[in-house]
Amino acid sequence: QKNYREAGAIRLDKNSEPTDINIPMPAIQSLPPNLHRDFTGRMPVTTRQMKRAWRYYRRMQRIGSPTELDIPATIKRIYQQGILLRPVLVPRRSNQARMLILADAGGSMVPFQRMVDALINSAGHSGLAKTAAFYFHDAAQKFFYRDAGRTIPVEIDDALAEFGNAGVLIVSDAGAARGNYDERRVEQTGGMLKALRLFTPNVAWLNPAPKNRWSGTTAEAVSKRFLIPMYQFDRPGLDAAVEVMRGRSAEEYKG
Repeated sequence: QKNYREAGAIRLDKNSEPTDINIPMPAIQSLPPNLHRDFTGRMPVTTRQMKRAWRYYRRMQRIGSPTELDIPATIKRIYQQGILLRPVLVPRRSNQARMLILADAGGSMVPFQRMVDALINSAGHSGLAKTAAFYFHDAAQKFFYRDAGRTIPVEIDDALAEFGNAGVLIVSDAGAARGNYDERRVEQTGGMLKALRLFTPNVAWLNPAPKNRWSGTTAEAVSKRFLIPMYQFDRPGLDAAVEVMRGRSAEEYKG
């Protein structure tokens, strides 16, 4: 009995009452608050940096009503006619860049969902002529989805119809987060990339998994076999992806 009590155990029998139980209070350790502790994790690219990257994604064209004076053309007309009868007006230049984000959702992409959401949200407020986001899981074959829960399917051709020659940004770890290699997924991803390239050559890939984890995975196979510019999801990687979407080749852009 003595040893039992020394062990700190509570002994009960059928006649015991709750008020008879004497539970010792645990020791409470008081620690000063750590104001530098990060409970949510910091993203490798801040929202501000994302917005800055979109500002460099520009395709300036003159579209709309002629409202801006074309000085060289006006001077040429004066020279030809000998008098200024009417100034030459041209449409104002505006950014006509369009961007489609294709985001992998579910599975190994769940830990990166906050990053993906921030990227899509910042693109929606970027001032580009048109932006849209669709979702897939691992590799799209016939459909993309309008929501991350993948409940509203859209045929691939319909999703891409308004994005001919636009910039397409794929966001997926492609198996690198878990260190997996899946030949079937490689082939399915190749089919998805082939469908995308029928609409536009300006396709870039952001991988949220660190680059040192790509070796021997599906991500490395996809990048090498299908020559898709794949970058780590960080600030330099996002800047490089924007350059590819602008139409510059991966070799041309040096970071």
